[in-house]
Amino acid sequence: MSSEPYFNNAGISLLTSLSTDDMKTLPASEEKDRAPFEINNISSANPLVKEYCWQPGYRYVYLANSVLDGLAASKGVTSVMKNQLRAEALFIRAFSTFYLTNLFGAIPLPTTTELTKNLHISRSPSSDAYNAVLSDLLEAQQLFSIDKELSLTKDAYPRSRANYWAATAFLARVYLYLEKWTEAEQQATAVLDQTSLFALSNDLDSVFLANSREVIWQLLPVVKDGRPSGPYDAQLFLQRLNKRPLIHLTESFLETPEPGDQRLVHWVDTAHVWNTNTVYHFANKYQQPNGQDQFHVELRLAELYLIRAEARAHLENLSGAVDDVDMIRRRASLALFKGQSITRDALLQKIAQERRMELFAEGGHRWLDLKRTNQASATLSLIEYKKWQDTDELYPVPQSEIVSNPNLGPQNLGY
Repeated sequence: MSSEPYFNNAGISLLTSLSTDDMKTLPASEEKDRAPFEINNISSANPLVKEYCWQPGYRYVYLANSVLDGLAASKGVTSVMKNQLRAEALFIRAFSTFYLTNLFGAIPLPTTTELTKNLHISRSPSSDAYNAVLSDLLEAQQLFSIDKELSLTKDAYPRSRANYWAATAFLARVYLYLEKWTEAEQQATAVLDQTSLFALSNDLDSVFLANSREVIWQLLPVVKDGRPSGPYDAQLFLQRLNKRPLIHLTESFLETPEPGDQRLVHWVDTAHVWNTNTVYHFANKYQQPNGQDQFHVELRLAELYLIRAEARAHLENLSGAVDDVDMIRRRASLALFKGQSITRDALLQKIAQERRMELFAEGGHRWLDLKRTNQASATLSLIEYKKWQDTDELYPVPQSEIVSNPNLGPQNLGY
């Protein structure tokens, strides 16, 4: 999953950030494929929809299914190893399915590698996709539980393997999206209680380092030409020599931080283009495009605090929610909410703001948050340069895929 800059490995972060109010790219004359995401005017023939989203997502689903089919037929794998590998495959399939349905809505749900079953497969509604995600994650969690610390104690880079805590953390996110607040709180708490394994990093510059204790799951870089390649996030988001960044932060995003927010200091950098008077701000969470000290992070503890805070707020446990949000604010050197009088709705708005600032340029969080909270149209329709329509909440299924398999039709509305 780290061998190319697509899907989970920076690709989704890139495209969905452009679809929101967080980032902009070069003019259409220079970036004809990326620019349409910025103005929410994507064609079903746009190659990035297929190359960055649909195709790699289903490649990971296929590979997971291949492992599952192979394990079912194998007689030479020990039961312990079979459980571990099956759990990892189920986790990867759930992870991929989650993103595919959030990007495209109704999607095909292949569960085998058999060509005859997949060749003319139809799309299933998003509710079925979520049921499949939950089924896979719950089984993976059960299989991982046989040895909860297996991959956190026996590998050189233990957090680069899917494990019990990754499945539990991702379950917390899925339950949050389904508005199952009690379950989201329970799963998040299960991870947050593991203080011997996980802890927020006090140093914002160390959050994304290999084996950071804040990390729950990260991707091991692929070795190329004898050395590990750095995370693609750094290659896509950092400034190019004497040129504006390919992707830069919007004024809207830069107005989000409160005065003194250290995330703006440590996770945002500026580019001064030599032949203009323009200053661009860009995401700087990953600083080593060719290094080996930073790994692409998929799940980290800060998200779990924000998940639990949101769930607790909906459950009317405002003091508990404030405690969780304050964990994030304290690290950012911001004033704490504890002791302040705050309503549930106001607190939920503050949590949304913290999610935007804490999780920007990661995993498509801003895009998915706007959609799941029904704020996409209200927020993005106000931006002058965007050509927003309500149907833009879903990306188009690549037209070439529908041509190859008409059962994938009809196309999503608006395309």
